[in-house]
Amino acid sequence: MTTAKGGPKSIEQRLSKYDYSKIELMGRFRATYQTMADELGLGLSTIEKKMASATRFRRCYKKGQSHMRLTLAEAQIKKAIDELNPALLIWLGKQHLGQADKIESNIKQEIKGAVRLFG
Repeated sequence: MTTAKGGPKSIEQRLSKYDYSKIELMGRFRATYQTMADELGLGLSTIEKKMASATRFRRCYKKGQSHMRLTLAEAQIKKAIDELNPALLIWLGKQHLGQADKIESNIKQEIKGAVRLFG
C-alpha cells in the first residue's frame, strides 16, 4: 500500500474505523499484544511500538480498558446495593470511602492481665 506520493502507508492509514473499534474491544478484554497482532494481521513488534507511543491505536486500547473498569465497578456496586451484600458493601466502603477495620488491641493491658493471672 502506498500513499498518493508513492510512499508506504502508515499503520494509522491502513487501519479502518472498524479496526479501531476492534482495538477498543480488545482493550475491554485486556487482550495480549500477541492476540492483537494475530487478530489484526500485524507483527508483534508493530503492536509493541504502537502501544509504547501516544498513538490513536494506544488511545483506543486504553479507552477499552477504562470502559471495562467502569462496567465492572458499576456491576459490583449494583450487586452490593441491590442484594445488600454485607461483604461487598464493606469492601466497597474501604475502597471508595476510606473506611477501615478498627482493630483495638491494647497489648500492654493484655500483658498486665496475664502477669496478674500467672504472675
